[in-house]
Amino acid sequence: SRFISGGGCGMATVAAPLYLGEIATTETRGALGSLAQLSVVVAIVVAQGLAALITHHLGLHWRLGLGLPAFIGAAQLALLPLLPETPRYLLSRGLAQGGEARDE
Repeated sequence: SRFISGGGCGMATVAAPLYLGEIATTETRGALGSLAQLSVVVAIVVAQGLAALITHHLGLHWRLGLGLPAFIGAAQLALLPLLPETPRYLLSRGLAQGGEARDE
């Protein structure tokens, strides 16, 4: 289970900044990339703190700490269809005109 969880975290740390870079305007692209990495680090710290709280201080079983992320993953998977398509995807399907970066 650590292997699966680690693989999912690794893919998320690559996919989120990549997606944000695709949909961001040129003025906000750097800031969004930096904030994405910062949010990953903060999430790791919060997750470690919650795991310590659940397993050591509250005396709950370690499986609860391992199973809780499944609910977060399921929510993200359910909300995935609501994300807008990236300009690169639309261009590859012939659904958009031009190939320049968005300057909105």
